[in-house]
Amino acid sequence: MKKYVSTLLFVCISMALSAQTVLRGAVIDKSNNEPLPFATVAVMSADSTVVAGSVTIDNGEYRVDIPVRGQYLLSVSFIGYQTHYQSLNADKARIDLPTIALAPDANMLQAVQVVDKVPVVEQQMDKLVMNVSKSAFAQSSNALDLLRKAPGVSIDKDGNVLLNGKPVAVWIDGRPSHLDGKGLETLLRGTDGTGIDRIEVIANPSAKYDAEGQGGIIDIRTKHHFAQGLNGSFSANLGGMGFNREMEGRGARSQLFLDHSISANVSLRTEKTNTFVQIAEQASQMGVDLITSTKADFGGVGFEQYSGSLCNINSHNLTFKMGNDWFIDSRNTLGVIFTMPRASVRQWDDSSFSYQKTGGQTMQQILSQPITEYTLKQYMGNLNFTHVFDESRAAELTANLDYFHNITSADNIQNNFFLPILSPMVWQGQKYDSVKYLTLHSDNTIDIYSAKVDYQSVVLGGYMMEAGAKWALSHTDNLLNQINSIQYRGNDTIYGNTVDNPFDYSEHVGAVYATLARQFGQCWTVKAGLRGEYTYAYNTLRTVKQD
Repeated sequence: MKKYVSTLLFVCISMALSAQTVLRGAVIDKSNNEPLPFATVAVMSADSTVVAGSVTIDNGEYRVDIPVRGQYLLSVSFIGYQTHYQSLNADKARIDLPTIALAPDANMLQAVQVVDKVPVVEQQMDKLVMNVSKSAFAQSSNALDLLRKAPGVSIDKDGNVLLNGKPVAVWIDGRPSHLDGKGLETLLRGTDGTGIDRIEVIANPSAKYDAEGQGGIIDIRTKHHFAQGLNGSFSANLGGMGFNREMEGRGARSQLFLDHSISANVSLRTEKTNTFVQIAEQASQMGVDLITSTKADFGGVGFEQYSGSLCNINSHNLTFKMGNDWFIDSRNTLGVIFTMPRASVRQWDDSSFSYQKTGGQTMQQILSQPITEYTLKQYMGNLNFTHVFDESRAAELTANLDYFHNITSADNIQNNFFLPILSPMVWQGQKYDSVKYLTLHSDNTIDIYSAKVDYQSVVLGGYMMEAGAKWALSHTDNLLNQINSIQYRGNDTIYGNTVDNPFDYSEHVGAVYATLARQFGQCWTVKAGLRGEYTYAYNTLRTVKQD
């Protein structure tokens, strides 16, 4: 029996390996034929889901392991260059693609004056840093656009951030954002690119970081002015696109979608203090049209199905951030930061319509009015203290107290009007036979309190040592409200039911860690770390308990 199981396991592993495809190739700069390191190579399925990814190395070469063979779309991108797309048929164990040449983005480089040569992407001991503030691309982009250009980073259709195809945790200014999916996408879309200093990609986080994100951590660092006096910047963008939209029974109509963004950064730095204020506002409109038509013949009987939807999406984002650093003396600094992001998304279909016909006879007609509304409100406060023991050894102690309050609310409304069966088909202005109403409302409130102490120093003649401890308390309140109802033609009565599903959850987490690292030349870094965590979680009724 043991031999049979071993053989079966070997066969399964062999079959799994044989179904994979190893993709190899290289990326160069089209303008000078030089290798292009740190370019992002992503393999996407038909629905834009990233299935695998990689980053080119110093000589421009890359390797991507595609888990399942099939038809894919290959995307190669790098900040300051036009993104390259091509279809990919992963039908064998290994594929060697011809060298891909990325062309510089000429529109972005116009009117840019080079004052100093600073690498856009640089490899540091434990992370990859993209110096966004040194790139002209930041002048006309938001934080989401910049993040898409970071080495190895891609964003799937649901707004999830991936690093080499794996989920990551996104931090802002060294602190967790506590967001993912559409909430994070909305916040980043409303953050102006001119306020971003750099993006740090940490593929293999040390023991210093919380255990979250399979693919690592991405830390978005915002700008802080270091020149004394009054400093500031202001930017505004306005743009739009016009579309002709058409759906059966509606005829053609024109629609204009406008986007705008405004951001302002002001700081006042003296010998003893540094005060800054950042404000960013962004609004966008978008239309997504989905028309499907299916016709088939079954034994001489024709079948036809049609559905059309003109979807409108409006989003609005507003972020306010202010802080102050007090330089007590040359060794001690006390700081406070307050951040207040706001975001809202409203999506609705402009009278979605569908019907089915069999043998030329209309069997069903439905007029739908789906509406989705999402709002996000956050309050984040931080009190921090830094004491420098010895600058020559980079020996310093930092302490942070953080409070995070998050409120998200979502409404999903789906009203389906079942129309009379008419021949010839007419649906505009008709009374309905019945209406089915479905409303889902969810509220989610999160409060997080945390305290953290970190110490770092160079020891043993060149090793960087880090150690620290953290405690965090989080409490989550969830409420899901569902309303199902139906109304029949000629009847003012609505029959239905309402279901409430409340749930709360509390969690205490304590952690200590220690890390020792050293870099040997430009190619090798050795790091060892140990982290211990203790978690106690429960709900109010104690029906859920984890220790």
